[in-house]
Amino acid sequence: MENGKVTGSETTYNLEDIVIFECNFGYALKGSQESQCQFGGKWHPPVPTCEKLPSCPSPPSIRNGHHDSKDVTEFIPGMAVKYHCDPGYVLTGKTTVSCLPSGDWSIPYPWCEVITCSSPSIKDGEVAEGRRAVYHPGDNVTFQCHPGFVLRGSRGAKCQPDSHWVPAVPTCQPVRLCPAPPVIAHATLSAEPGMNFTSGTSVSYSCQPGFSLLGHPSVLCTAWGNWSLPYPRCAAGCGTPTPLLFAELSQEYQNQTEFPVGVTVNYTCRPGFVQQPQISPTITCLENLTWSEAQEFCKMLQCPSPPNIEKGKHDSQDLEVFPTGMVVNYSCDPGYSLRGEASIYCTSSGSWSLPVPQCAGGCGAPPNLTFAELTREYKNQLEFAVGDTVHYSCRPGHSRRHGVPQTLTCLQNHTWSEALEFCKRKQCRHPEPPRNGRVVVLTDLLFGSTVSHTCDEGYRLVGQPHRRCEILGRGVAWTGLPPICQRVLCPAPQIQNGRVAVPKPRYTYRDSVTFKCRRGFTLRGHPTSRCRGDRRWHPPVPVCEQVLHCSKPADITHGSFRGPAKAVFTVGTSVNYICEPGFSLLGTASIYCTASGAWSHPPPICQAVKCLQPPNITNGRLEGNTSATFPCGAVVSYSCDPGYSLLGNASITCTASGSWSQPLPRCQEIRCEFPDVQGVKKGIKGNTYRSGTNITLECDDGYMLEGISHTQCQEDFSWDPPVPACKLTSPKSGSVGLGAAAAAVLLLLGAGVVWKIISKQKEGYYHTYENYNYRTPLNPDSEHRGSCLP
Repeated sequence: MENGKVTGSETTYNLEDIVIFECNFGYALKGSQESQCQFGGKWHPPVPTCEKLPSCPSPPSIRNGHHDSKDVTEFIPGMAVKYHCDPGYVLTGKTTVSCLPSGDWSIPYPWCEVITCSSPSIKDGEVAEGRRAVYHPGDNVTFQCHPGFVLRGSRGAKCQPDSHWVPAVPTCQPVRLCPAPPVIAHATLSAEPGMNFTSGTSVSYSCQPGFSLLGHPSVLCTAWGNWSLPYPRCAAGCGTPTPLLFAELSQEYQNQTEFPVGVTVNYTCRPGFVQQPQISPTITCLENLTWSEAQEFCKMLQCPSPPNIEKGKHDSQDLEVFPTGMVVNYSCDPGYSLRGEASIYCTSSGSWSLPVPQCAGGCGAPPNLTFAELTREYKNQLEFAVGDTVHYSCRPGHSRRHGVPQTLTCLQNHTWSEALEFCKRKQCRHPEPPRNGRVVVLTDLLFGSTVSHTCDEGYRLVGQPHRRCEILGRGVAWTGLPPICQRVLCPAPQIQNGRVAVPKPRYTYRDSVTFKCRRGFTLRGHPTSRCRGDRRWHPPVPVCEQVLHCSKPADITHGSFRGPAKAVFTVGTSVNYICEPGFSLLGTASIYCTASGAWSHPPPICQAVKCLQPPNITNGRLEGNTSATFPCGAVVSYSCDPGYSLLGNASITCTASGSWSQPLPRCQEIRCEFPDVQGVKKGIKGNTYRSGTNITLECDDGYMLEGISHTQCQEDFSWDPPVPACKLTSPKSGSVGLGAAAAAVLLLLGAGVVWKIISKQKEGYYHTYENYNYRTPLNPDSEHRGSCLP
């Protein structure tokens, strides 16, 4: 039979013999599975054929997941693939899908959902670091408590793949002070005087010389503001006796915690130990408040070496010590069988349990067979001589195979002859497939085998999907009633605060629905869903959540926000805060309305802009009172030291950026230029002099000084008294005409000098020189100014 086989090993068949046909894996039987040998050497019904089942395509891919059969090239009916999700996702639905005889994969397919942890909340505290809208596995957060509260638990937590936080979210408990630690007689406290004891603080006690500490040496200030119990005690004696490995305190001392000096306590040996008569099982409380050394007054109880048996051995040949409770196992030499229990153990009395097994010739009990059982006369017999033969009968669900003896024989080597399969399994009839479904034969139709029932797409199975070939009377039959395939009906989807767009009286496989929410609610989930083969809607039915609004953002002093002009703000709306001139923003400038109906951050603060103390200038100083800081818009003025003139604006202003306006003024030294006067000695003419400098004028020979000879350089660049003149002296014999000519020349010369001085003064007059003693105007006609003239 191509791509199949015939059950049994016969090569020729007699009239009316029945054979059973089986197909190889991946092939389906076409025709009858049974055929009977008829007269004339023909089989009826005709021999069936094995047709290859249609293979399935590659298994369906799922988002954020994969299957474990990437290396398989062909998928035949009956094969199954298992799905796994990527890290951070969890599998929802069945983990496997099977290739059906129709060449399709079973439904529904599984899907992978993202793993998230719930948002951690801590009363009287907050998430200090790691805050986010959604938490995935691997995300870390750090917690902190509000002032006046103390953290109980781990400061940090990590989101795990099972959607839990590890360690668990801590708690914030009020900080409570404990009173002074309890005073314990004959004990010294480790705490310092005047110390405050907050929850979590521990203090330790130590006993004075001559006393021993009973209990734990330290106590803890609890979160409830009291000290942990019990308190330790200082006793003039010994504490609890030392626990021993080989012995335990006698009953009368087990609950006692304090023993006076000189008291002796007794021990009793533990199970598995025996007392040594020459050593007393006691210890004594000594004067130094310690217990005397405990000698090993109990020794371990053990058995002698296990007894040897003829034609056999035990499995503990290399051991020398055999404590109570130890078990050794025996085995026989080849050709001998064990009689009795195979193991013995060391009893609490120091002897081995009885009876000891033996090894005997012949065969032991015949083997148990899955398809047959010993006949009644041999069931209770444990020893058989060489040559003895035992008979078997077929177990229920099996029938005798003709031509094969149903016996076993004890051979010369003390073993039983090979058990041939002289009983074969009975076969159930091929089950009828359900309407709109099919039967999948997983292995065969013989006793103990199982078949599966599946439904076509859009139908669901009602009844047991698997049936087993079991005993029924003297024959075999399939268990249970055959299942049926019913058309898949999904329950009408219900959505609170919403509705189905186009409702129907009933929903069948692959029907789709669309959901809509009432006014004031928003849809969370997928807006459409489809009826699946498992009678569930996929994606799951969404929910209609009430649309939360944020109230109007808070107003801030010296500032305002920019955003939509409305009374309520929907989720996701953002506003920006700005400050008035002279104020800077402290905090988050942009905030948005979160899904919880609260603003993402508290409103910022507008802080007044302040400038630090103004910078100093060389050869100058600030006018008026000074302070450490100045508000925005404040104006300060500079003045120069005597002998210096201010160049630039005398005032600077504190700007909105918190800095002083630029540039700064500077102080320039005041110098007067001596005019070019005819007749004055050359050592004076054309030089410049500092303010306050006094000069005495001298005329050249032939000239005569007219005016005061002393003059001083003033802060307005002028000379005071005015610069005198040097006049040419007249010769005694000069005529009137010569004198008139000389006078005319002198007059022209004087006019030239005056014009030059005025032009020089005008040249510097357009530069701004100012201080707080005087101001030089740009318009020479607006103020009378003295000229330095000879």
